[in-house]
Amino acid sequence: MNYDDDINELKLSDFDKNGLQVYRNYKTSFHKHEIKLFIEECDRGIYENLKDLEQVLDLIIQEDIKYLPIILCSFADECFERLLKRIIPEGVPGGSKSILDGFGSVSSFSNRIQIAYIFDLLSKDILLELNSFRKIRNDFAHQWNFEESKKKLRTIINSRSIKIEELLIENGKISGDLDEDEQWKCHLVFFVGRIYYESELYYNCIKKGLNPSTVLYSGEQTPKLFKEVTKLVHECLQKHKV
Repeated sequence: MNYDDDINELKLSDFDKNGLQVYRNYKTSFHKHEIKLFIEECDRGIYENLKDLEQVLDLIIQEDIKYLPIILCSFADECFERLLKRIIPEGVPGGSKSILDGFGSVSSFSNRIQIAYIFDLLSKDILLELNSFRKIRNDFAHQWNFEESKKKLRTIINSRSIKIEELLIENGKISGDLDEDEQWKCHLVFFVGRIYYESELYYNCIKKGLNPSTVLYSGEQTPKLFKEVTKLVHECLQKHKV
């Protein structure tokens, strides 16, 4: 039997090495089968809000940046609400409506971000960036001095740890001649695509005991929804010639 390098280096008898290798092969095969079943399940799903995603992507490119935190947070909030409606169990005291509406425990956008973070409903980096935009959205909604709010928005834009637009320019996907606002909009287009995609599939992936980073994004095979969302994102950038 051929051994993996780490098993081969162990000071064990061939009998013990055989046992370890068989166990690992079985575990790997079972894991791949679980991923295959999960992707097949995802591909049977019906995703009715792709048209909404397409419209939001267009708005991001077209609107002034001061409106984008409002658009982004409103769309993300809708995605959260659909996700929570799917996962709140039937028979919950007071009904799911009492939890999501009015003064319910997850009726506000900030509460939904917190719940999503605590229970691993979406990637942490998405939730942290969303929370920053939530604060700026509140500034734009409740303050008359837009210039001050814009300065705060610029601080958030410049302090991001992940700048998708830099990768897009590097790979020739968007023009390097775009100004800062246009480049940031390209980042947001991908960011919103991720919000929609993960709100549909991330939690189910976690429930199956699978790694979303691998299964949803970089595995040998990804769900069809990934391709559909990616297609909408690229079509949006091409349509608006960014």
